[in-house]
Amino acid sequence: MRYCTKCGCGCGDDVAYCPKCGSLFSEQQPNNQQPGYQQPNFQQAYQQPPYMAAKTNGMAIASLVLSIVNLCGIGCIVGIVLGFVARSQIKNSYGAQKGDGLALAGIIIGFVLIGIFIITIPIIVADVSLFNTFNHTANELNSYPVG
Repeated sequence: MRYCTKCGCGCGDDVAYCPKCGSLFSEQQPNNQQPGYQQPNFQQAYQQPPYMAAKTNGMAIASLVLSIVNLCGIGCIVGIVLGFVARSQIKNSYGAQKGDGLALAGIIIGFVLIGIFIITIPIIVADVSLFNTFNHTANELNSYPVG
């Protein structure tokens, strides 16, 4: 019986290579000699996964863009929804995704623009009705004969 000097595996006399580590027996000790003690070859038990850069969440970018573009108020609403969904996805990715600030900015800009839209609509309606009232009064004054 042969013993491998690299891994200590006991093998038959008729094999040329160690079945465990693959080393050639002719390079090793002669038959029937057991090798002396060798330090076992331990491989690293845990290897760190390769570094992967975090990718920016696409919904976070879309949230910011749609909130800024504001297509008749619809862009703000969609931007706010996408912002909340993106923040949830980023939180659940455990560092694989980034863009939380973009999503938050999209949410804030969306709410601010909706607030401005809600405030300006009554002002515009009041201004138009006031303009119509003044225009109607001016037309009545111009219809009176002078003199």
